[in-house]
Amino acid sequence: MLRLPAFRYFSARNLGEAVRMLMDLGPEATILAGGTDLLPKMKRRQIRCKALVDIRLLKEISGLRRTGENGGEVHIGSGVPLAEAASHPLLEEWDAVRQAAAQVATPSIRNAATLGGNLCQDTRCIFVDRSEEWRAALGFCLKSGDGAVCHAAPGADRCRAVFSGDIAPALMAAAARVRLCGGEGTRLLPIEELYRDDGRVGLTRKHGEILTEVLLDRRSCRESVYLKLRRRDCFDFALLGVAIGLLRDQAGTVLQARIALGGVSPVPFLAWEASRTLLGNPLTPESVAEAASICARLAKPISNADASPSYRKRMAAVLVARGLEELLRKPS
Repeated sequence: MLRLPAFRYFSARNLGEAVRMLMDLGPEATILAGGTDLLPKMKRRQIRCKALVDIRLLKEISGLRRTGENGGEVHIGSGVPLAEAASHPLLEEWDAVRQAAAQVATPSIRNAATLGGNLCQDTRCIFVDRSEEWRAALGFCLKSGDGAVCHAAPGADRCRAVFSGDIAPALMAAAARVRLCGGEGTRLLPIEELYRDDGRVGLTRKHGEILTEVLLDRRSCRESVYLKLRRRDCFDFALLGVAIGLLRDQAGTVLQARIALGGVSPVPFLAWEASRTLLGNPLTPESVAEAASICARLAKPISNADASPSYRKRMAAVLVARGLEELLRKPS
């Protein structure tokens, strides 16, 4: 049985206190929310930290609320459990977000795991998600911090561990923004700017910053869908995640389109080239096929998950086509 290493535990009572704790403790401190991803990785010594700052009591990151003209903007606290996000009535206009939240792990994990934790979860790789003894026998890699090679892509200049979170692609398709609060103040940025193309340090979040909320605006996306490829439908991480968000007029003409892919890269990313092919015209079988083909070309998975890169690449086209066809059947 794997046991947690020794660490110091701190529980913050408010956001300001949490930020001060993180700043005072330095890089050895890590944020604890649901802990469903962090604690198992600490047991396997994949994540090493000497202090945990528990933010579960923070009211500033809880709940959902409407703001803006006619309540068109929804704020989701980063501490909202995924189970709540999957069924909350304020998110009924964002199908992709609810569908993604409902497909994370198991019901018991969704009750504990948080929206912010899923967005900030660590990247994954079959060469890393093993015991410390197994990794030592193979030879530590770039992600472990002690090696100089990426076992999944030996010629790569950086870690190619994959980001397998479900919520990020869904929020990208919905043109969401995220708010970060830290020692240098608050900043609001498009969710795609939260990530960097490096499996070892995959977030642009600075030390001491806490992701406090996600903002959704219904003017940016009126219809969306999320589809997930995984080995077991009841539990597994995404081998591929596809999210599509559209804004169409009454005639069905696509005014805005965002197709996001996850599970095939160190970062979830927007397939802009595929999205642009849909603009200015109604959805048709021909435009669906073209967008799907482009997404298959843009998806460049490598051998760091329990399915072959060629299969995941082909399925990118399949899932994009299925998602667009599902939206095509709906009235605009």
